[in-house]
Amino acid sequence: MRRSVEDLELLLEADGCDFEHAAYPPACDPPAGPFRMRPLEVGGVKLEVERRELKTDDFRLAVLFHCGSCLFAGPRDLAEFFRGPVARVFGMEAEPLPPRAPPSRPADDLLDDLTPPEPPRRRKAAGTAKAVAPRPHDLARRLAPAVRGQELALPRVADAVCTQLAKSAPARPASVLLIGPSGTGKTSTVEALPAALADLGFGGAHVFRVDCNELLHDSDLRKFFGAPPSYIGYVEDPPLFTALCRPRCILLLDEIEKASDAVRAVFLGLLDEGHVTAPDGERVDARSTVVAMTSNAGADDLAYRLRDLPPHGREEQDACRDHLLCEGWPPELVGRIGSIAVFDRLDEEALRGVAENAIHALAAEFGLELRELPPVLADVVHDLAAASDIGARALTYAARDLLATAFAEAAREGIRGAVALDPGPPPRVVARSPSSV
Repeated sequence: MRRSVEDLELLLEADGCDFEHAAYPPACDPPAGPFRMRPLEVGGVKLEVERRELKTDDFRLAVLFHCGSCLFAGPRDLAEFFRGPVARVFGMEAEPLPPRAPPSRPADDLLDDLTPPEPPRRRKAAGTAKAVAPRPHDLARRLAPAVRGQELALPRVADAVCTQLAKSAPARPASVLLIGPSGTGKTSTVEALPAALADLGFGGAHVFRVDCNELLHDSDLRKFFGAPPSYIGYVEDPPLFTALCRPRCILLLDEIEKASDAVRAVFLGLLDEGHVTAPDGERVDARSTVVAMTSNAGADDLAYRLRDLPPHGREEQDACRDHLLCEGWPPELVGRIGSIAVFDRLDEEALRGVAENAIHALAAEFGLELRELPPVLADVVHDLAAASDIGARALTYAARDLLATAFAEAAREGIRGAVALDPGPPPRVVARSPSSV
């Protein structure tokens, strides 16, 4: 467990080692099995074990026991692995290795030719100049036109985002859980943040969405994290790490409760320590990230729990955490959620506002700027969606069914820019000059 680099070099010179009954981490069942270590002709070292189910925050330890093998760059990399993650799971104390000796410096005229540039995804993000973080009430006000009917939830989201953006040296990412029934604007709120921040003079924010419906199994990790070097699925720049290396990243974990335990374990490390480890062993600093999670788990039961509690109070937050624990969420995840924003079911006024937004968004898809929208058309869209129980999404589908043909016909006729809608029937698009509106 605590072998030195020299010991490992001697073992590798002797073509590695092979044990039939080595000790595995205590969480494995059974906690023993074969262990093989052998050098590779192309360089590096390969560890092989018998596959086991193992819950761990360390990416390479999880890969080793999930896949049955893992690659290391050399004896020192292997020694650091034994003294770090392996020693921790066995409850052993191991002294860290002494720092690497600095390489001899080549002549200045050869340095640029011999030293390859640092990969962009590993650089510390420094692209945008420091801007003054917006105030939460200003951000909530900017979000309100895009997300109707959530006057109580938006300030909670805005406060979590603005507080993180105001930090000059954050210790870890901010985290906020948006919970409520399906179709109430949780995902739309997060996706509207970059534009709202840009309107307030804080540009450059971007959302990277992880749909946890695609991470139901441990093997699905490779979709976003990539695979270790020399494995199928390896890419030099995994999409998640590329996004985290960009400044002002907002990481959206959509429907977090549906992710597998191994996936949640990786994000627990991100929330706790502010970094994630790439398959090649390098760490990506993500302390400035805002992690937004969405869930609709037990939304009706939660609404009943909160019916008599004042919003934005300590009691509301405690009741939300108790609810998540009753829903079977792991305590270690609940304990790492910084704040919880509760989204309510939309009332009739909010639904009509969402219907108007859906019509305007549909017009924009055809390159049209809708200047006049008769209220009756928003009412018809609302009535068409009333029979559905999927919330605001039904209004988007209803707007498309009612008006997509009219917008498409206008596009075919060459109509562009400012337009109005004539309710008909049937509805039709009429060109308008900006000065006439």
